[in-house]
Amino acid sequence: MTIDAALARLEEAVRLRRGAFCLAALATVAEDRPQVRNVIIRNFSATGLILTFFCRSDDAKYREILANPQVELVVYGRDPDCQIRLAGRAENISDATSLDRYWTQVSQTAQRDYVAEGTGPTDGRAALFAAIEVKIERIKVLTFENDRWRLQERGI
Repeated sequence: MTIDAALARLEEAVRLRRGAFCLAALATVAEDRPQVRNVIIRNFSATGLILTFFCRSDDAKYREILANPQVELVVYGRDPDCQIRLAGRAENISDATSLDRYWTQVSQTAQRDYVAEGTGPTDGRAALFAAIEVKIERIKVLTFENDRWRLQERGI
């Protein structure tokens, strides 16, 4: 599988909101220690090489990204085995129009996760909702072919 084919597979999974490629392990740095946790990829453009995920603005990963925007995300899918590693620079989206558009992608059930403790639901976007955009700078794709792992890399 080529890098372009792997990215197309990722883009399709995210568009359909289905499959293993929608869930990524996000690596950040807190002070001098690596931190890894899962995030749901909400948007991905294979041509623009931009990925978006949501989090709370009071979350540790949000603070870590503000302090050091260099991140890496890893997704893995089977059949065929494929691991995609995307490294880049993360940026908090602050434009209200973009945030409102992204907010419409959050299910009503999940919207409660972005409401501050001790406050009730709001009619508009919740105060703790944050969207993070990652501009991809490096891609690594590992595929299992002919009984061994094959690595392809591309810098942007």
